[in-house]
Formats: sequence, C-alpha cells, structure tokens
Amino acid sequence: MTRIKLEPRMSITAFGSELRRSLFGGLALALVFALTPVSTVQALTQAQTQSRAPSSAEERARFVSITHRLEAAPLQPEARADRAWALQWLVDVPDVSVNVCLDYLGGLKRDYPYAGEITLQYTFATAVYKIENPERTDDRFAQLAGVESALSAYRAILRVQPQAKSPALDALLDAQTRGGLSGFIVSASGGCSASN
Repeated sequence: MTRIKLEPRMSITAFGSELRRSLFGGLALALVFALTPVSTVQALTQAQTQSRAPSSAEERARFVSITHRLEAAPLQPEARADRAWALQWLVDVPDVSVNVCLDYLGGLKRDYPYAGEITLQYTFATAVYKIENPERTDDRFAQLAGVESALSAYRAILRVQPQAKSPALDALLDAQTRGGLSGFIVSASGGCSASN
C-alpha cells in the first residue's frame, strides 16, 4: 500500500520529491530529503534539469506509451518500474512541464490505498496531453485529460480490487457520467491558480 503526503497545490519538483520518497525511495533517499532543506532539493533538481538536453522523440513516445499502459492496467507487475522511470523523466526534462494541483482530483484522501497511482496517472496524462497538443495553451484542457485518465485508471483498479472505492473519485465518475466533469475542472481551477 502506498502512502504519500498530498498537498492541494505543489510544484512538480516537490511532487516528484514526495513521490520518490514514498513510492520508490528507500530509507537513504528519505533521509536525504528529510535532512535537506526544500530549497536545496529544488535547486539540485533545477540544476539537473538545466544541464539535461531537451527530451527526444523516442523518450516522449516511451512516456506516452507508459502512461497509456498504466491507465489501462495500473496494478500490472511492471507498473512500479514504469512509474519510476516516467516520474524521473518528467522531473528531469526541461521541455515538458505540468502544473500539479490535487484540487482537480476532487478531494482524494491521503489514506486512499492507491492515491499515489491515481495522482501519478493524473500527472502523467496531463503531460501527455501537453506533448500531443503543444498548440493548446489553456491548461484546463490538459487538466481535464489528466483527470479523465486518472478516472480510467481508477475504473481499472476497481475491476481488480472492487473494494478499493474512493468517495472523491466516485463523485468525479458521477460528474463525468452526467457530463459535468468540464464544469468541475473550471470550478476547481480557482483553487489551482498561478501558485503551482
């Protein structure tokens, strides 16, 4: 079971640090992040990103493929390694960025057993939308794509683990069924302003 500290609004750097610590990191990585001031961690990540070349077409294709595979089967055996690669790539590349705002996930609780998987799916799918639609500048379309992908992953989880219900995600599914998901994204965007 994954435990992750979710904040309503966080940068991809902070988000990546938190996910690495909770999903992929061992005790050593957790200690490094715990003992290092956030500004130092962010500076190190930014320096790493600035020294890295822009993403290649092959890397973007791999990221898109992983994201679609995780949407369809989020609990597959290789999912952990795929998520680790995709998260590291997204944090490292200088030419693909996303705004992560958990308000778009409708109040998903920290203690939901698959909060990490759902949150990463939302994040990755938001990035995929931006990769596939570089001319679209309204972030709400990317956020909508991210939430829709997260809901698809949630449905896939429920097919394998029917007891893994989340009231927040069920409410989003209901909004989607009623055709109100776009309206929800617009209303949630007020809490997800430029502070990302």
